Amino acid sequence: MRSPTRRIRVTQIVGIVSAVAVIWVVAATNLASSSDQQGYDVSRPPASPPKAQTLSPMSLVVPESHPLVGWDFNPPGDAVPTVTADQAIATANQTDGPPADSVQAILAIAPAGGTVAQDTLVWIVRYQGACVLRHGRDILDPTPGTTLGGVQCGRQFDEIIDATTGDEIIAYYDS
Repeated sequence: MRSPTRRIRVTQIVGIVSAVAVIWVVAATNLASSSDQQGYDVSRPPASPPKAQTLSPMSLVVPESHPLVGWDFNPPGDAVPTVTADQAIATANQTDGPPADSVQAILAIAPAGGTVAQDTLVWIVRYQGACVLRHGRDILDPTPGTTLGGVQCGRQFDEIIDATTGDEIIAYYDS
């Protein structure tokens, strides 16, 4: 014959396990049906990413600095690219381009230093409202944007394309 104390302990353990199972099912259901602020289901990668609105290309007007990733850009002056804005966006979309609200090609000069040996005419293919995989410092600091399942949305993501050769130089996000 079992003691009443042992029966209570087993009942308590079964109750705790049941409660944990219910919480897990509710959490999994919420995660699977959750969407971020832009309406993307970020609990899993989309079968076909939402198409970003393509904005008109432009030239950089004032110098731009990205100290977190060590890149600076200057206005291109009268420089004329060999690669079109549409070609740069197509290259970016084929390489690292993330799902985003909008994409725009911005003509600029990447000054010599670091990755580029000489001043280089580039297209900054800028994705606004981008959904990117989190890594590095962002795992510990989830702001800005919404984070679920390792994806963070609402970011600015830049892919730098050489405006003469069409080659990708680098891709990063720093906002």
